[in-house]
Amino acid sequence: MASKLRQAPLVNPAKNEPFSVAFGGGVNLSFGYRWSHGGTTSAVQQLPNHMNENSLDHWKTEVGTVLVSPTRGRLLNISIAGQDAFWTPENPNAAWNIGGVRLWYGPEPDWHWVKPETTNFEHYKVSSGLDPDFWEVQEKRHGYLRCSLQVELRCPYRDVYVKLCIQREIEMIPQSLLRIAVQSVAVLATTRLEILEGTAGQSVDAWELFQVPFGGSMLIPTVGACSPRNYFNEAPASEISLKPMGLEIQNRGVASFKIGISPECTTGLLAYVRPVPGGHLVVMNSFPVHPTLFYCDAPVSAAGTQGDALQIYCDDGKFGAFGELEHHSHAIRCGTGPQSLVDTSIAQVMLLNEVELSELKSRYLPSFV
Repeated sequence: MASKLRQAPLVNPAKNEPFSVAFGGGVNLSFGYRWSHGGTTSAVQQLPNHMNENSLDHWKTEVGTVLVSPTRGRLLNISIAGQDAFWTPENPNAAWNIGGVRLWYGPEPDWHWVKPETTNFEHYKVSSGLDPDFWEVQEKRHGYLRCSLQVELRCPYRDVYVKLCIQREIEMIPQSLLRIAVQSVAVLATTRLEILEGTAGQSVDAWELFQVPFGGSMLIPTVGACSPRNYFNEAPASEISLKPMGLEIQNRGVASFKIGISPECTTGLLAYVRPVPGGHLVVMNSFPVHPTLFYCDAPVSAAGTQGDALQIYCDDGKFGAFGELEHHSHAIRCGTGPQSLVDTSIAQVMLLNEVELSELKSRYLPSFV
């Protein structure tokens, strides 16, 4: 579908009015209200109706269980031997913050930072279309989900916007198609993003985030030596170990920080290793990287320049006991070139003993042996 270009955005719907959720340390985030049967209901209040046990799908295998929320278009968890791979909160403090693997859209400076001159989270906003994101379920069966979403994103400080149509497929991969010999659970996510209309020249991408619990190490193989850049709050030296062809980041809540790695240095593979009863729970994520294409998500100070393909966020506990493994697709630009993109990612979870973990590192993560 061809994009409809507009030089000025539409009037913001009057029904979307902001509210705030307060966290410790004086942090406040702004979220959106939505109409419900003639009145306003906060996004957090709406959450239970879309996240109760009856609304979730459990895909059981001989190895473990995959938990999916069809109406949120989200892979919530993969469990093996009673151990959960992803972080999920008992009592969500915001409708977007329900854990698992969520899909957002970059560039972050255009859609989330209310005041570009600061990266203080007091000035961070989640669009009402993403808080919560209610997806239309088109098809579902055991091991497969297809759903769609239309969302409008508006910059809080510039007169630009985009309207997007997103198709999302989440499906299990059979063990027979996996090369790793150990028993594991693998899920493929395919995202199709199309610009329906927007401000001419505005860039957008698909941004997928794995929320993982404290207590593990993020292993990031790179193409040669890599110097990640800070997005806010300089990353503590104690939490990052640089290697000749990779970096290791500790996810233990010591500080809040975010770093990015360029597409030229990104291999399209990362892992999270966490000790649990019975061994080590490993989450591997693989995704395509196109180093010769434009990536649009960069720090606020470098907005508009070549962005990063891979990002790591570590929370200090204010928003939850989690870190995030994030990747971006290449960008598309409203009115110029292709108006749609397809992005894929594979989440593979396994429970390994010391020998199996050593073999896995030797084969796929040699910088961390």
